Amino acid sequence: MDNVVETWNSIIGKSSQAKDGTLKHEELIIFRVFSFIIRVEMNSISGALYNMSPTLGSDQHKWTDLRLTAEALVSIGDNESAHLLLKVANVFENFPEPFPQTWEELMNSATSQLSEDIWETIESRIPNIYDSLEAYTIAYLL
Repeated sequence: MDNVVETWNSIIGKSSQAKDGTLKHEELIIFRVFSFIIRVEMNSISGALYNMSPTLGSDQHKWTDLRLTAEALVSIGDNESAHLLLKVANVFENFPEPFPQTWEELMNSATSQLSEDIWETIESRIPNIYDSLEAYTIAYLL
């Protein structure tokens, strides 16, 4: 496991130091998944989603980072977590105008359209995501 975590940390460091931001395909998948895990662990699912939200002034209906993270989860074999994130992305991307004004309003609106426990369900999947990410890392980079 130590080699796996070192690999993950190396990829995070490589990403922040890369002048052109390029990573190999497998590294980019690991970067997206590991970044998601860290965001959830540090800030809860709400904070993680906030950090993945479209930048102000851009199209608030395009949740590209969230969709790319879901794709990365599929790549590591965690279809269930990916499915949950895609459900959230679909709700966020299809809010009618006017778009919720605050993050709290956005999360409350999303919760009303999703199941009450979706946020806890996503957070509870973090150990599964770790396991899938570890297996992927060993298979493709170690």
